[in-house]
Parts: sequence; structure tokens; C-alpha cells
Amino acid sequence: KNRLRRSSQLMKNDPYTLTITLNSEGSAEGEAYIDDEKSFDYKKNVYSYQKLIFKDNALSCSSLNKDGSYESPLIERIVVIGLDKSLSPSVNGNELVHSYKKSN
Repeated sequence: KNRLRRSSQLMKNDPYTLTITLNSEGSAEGEAYIDDEKSFDYKKNVYSYQKLIFKDNALSCSSLNKDGSYESPLIERIVVIGLDKSLSPSVNGNELVHSYKKSN
């Protein structure tokens, strides 16, 4: 969540920015855990736990909590650091708005 707010509670419904830093092979993997940040509902499987993999210029996501569910805010932006060319990102065949800035 990149929007500056006076408190974390005000950020609750802000969308996420996902930052991916590629290794020397041009890939990355990690996990993301999201819950309501205030209750113990995670004990009732009310959370999202995702495995994210960027490989061969594609980002995939799969749930690591098959029994749980959590409706989290949207991902507003994906930043990929270390990309050596511009890609044409899409979701389910629908092209996304994107920009490319080559780093020095």
C-alpha cells in the first residue's frame, strides 16, 4: 500500500502495489499473506495466503490456503525491477495499461 495516510487504519481499503525484484535469471518467487489486520479471524481461515512466481516473463499466483477465503483490496500496480524489455501485460486476454522505464 503506497498511499500516505495519517494512520494504518485509514489504509485498510487502499489497493496494493506488488513490487517484484528479479534475480540474475530474470525470475522471482515469494509469498503474500493478507488478513483484516485487527481480529483473530485468521484462526477461522479468513485470510489470503498466495504463492507468486515470475518466470519466463509471466506472473502466476496460486493459493497456499485452499480452505480459507478473504476478500482483500485490489492490486493497483505491479512494479517489476530488473526487467530488460517492455512486456504487454494482460489478464485473461485483456491487455492492461502499462509503462516501461529502463533502469541504468
